[in-house]
Amino acid sequence: MTHQLSVRDRSVWIVGLLFKCPLGTPELHCPLQDLRDTPIGERIRAVYGMPDREKERVICRHQACLAAREQANTQVSLSTV
Repeated sequence: MTHQLSVRDRSVWIVGLLFKCPLGTPELHCPLQDLRDTPIGERIRAVYGMPDREKERVICRHQACLAAREQANTQVSLSTV
C-alpha cells in the first residue's frame, strides 16, 4: 500500500506516528520510540531527513504491527464471548 503514497505523504504519516502510537502503548521494539522522546522540531527534521527506503520500512513495520495487534485484540474479544 505504501508504494501509492508520495514521499511527502509518507513523511506526514510518520510525523503523525511520532506523536503517539495509535494503539496507546507502543511495542517494546517500535522503531519510532526513541524519536518520540526528542523535542518536536527534532522529530520532524529526522523524518524529513530520512531516506525514502527508511520511510517505507517504518510504514511497513507500522502496518504489520497494527494488523497483528488488531488481530490479537479481536481474538481476545471473541474468546470472552
